[in-house]
Amino acid sequence: MRSMSDDDLRAFLEAMSDVRPLPPRERPPPAPAPRPTARFSRADEQQVLRESLLPPEDLAVLDTGEELAFRRPWIREDVLKRLRRSSARRQAAELVACASSMARVAARALAARC
Repeated sequence: MRSMSDDDLRAFLEAMSDVRPLPPRERPPPAPAPRPTARFSRADEQQVLRESLLPPEDLAVLDTGEELAFRRPWIREDVLKRLRRSSARRQAAELVACASSMARVAARALAARC
């Protein structure tokens, strides 16, 4: 590497005499870290949902001794009791197979007969 002559050095220092350092710049704040995502817990939740839709392996778990009953306002209580006692079980099974509009008509006819 070649060294500068005295004239070159003087010219360089004269050219740089009024140079001042730049003011320090503040660094921008770091970008926020992305929120962590729990891949495995999400997969676990999906597995639990899938399992909840499957029937239990032991059907005895479902047999609680309690029965749920729903009665429309126009169905008399005694008709519901007869259905529970299976006196109209075959007719009720036929109602399930009917379309919803036909089922209403057939349910009213069944209620009128009982």
